[in-house]
Amino acid sequence: MELKKELQERPTQKLVDDLKKKVQILQAVGYNSIEAEDWELATNGEEMSKLEALLLDKNRKMEHELTQLKVKISEKTSVLEEAEKRIVELTSKVEEQQKLILKLEDDILKGYSSTDRRGSLLNDWDIQEIGSSEASEVISSLVLLITVGIAPHYELWVGNHGLYG
Repeated sequence: MELKKELQERPTQKLVDDLKKKVQILQAVGYNSIEAEDWELATNGEEMSKLEALLLDKNRKMEHELTQLKVKISEKTSVLEEAEKRIVELTSKVEEQQKLILKLEDDILKGYSSTDRRGSLLNDWDIQEIGSSEASEVISSLVLLITVGIAPHYELWVGNHGLYG
């Protein structure tokens, strides 16, 4: 009795053959080793089912998408590498300009505190002795020149000081 029951529970030969075929189909689709045209050869002349055709078609589409995504990743990687190089270049340029700005600021401070800048009898900062309008014009033009020369560097320094400082 038990033996008969066990034999009845076992799969039939047809079911085993169908399962083997499905496993082969899934392996073929998974490894993309079978093209739709070669299907008859792979299935020993048996007709390809709609599901099998859909699986093969879906697999091909997914592989095509995967290839496109790999190309996009490669392109984005090269763009990223170029951007990183540009960042390094700009960072070194900013550091160089910051050094120049600090040196210029130090030179300006030294110039304002110096009493013997031109070696003349008149002190440059003694406006009453020179004539106030001429001295004011000279000072205004110097301030304008310094401002125009420093402004771009100062703005860059202030911006970078906020970022890195």
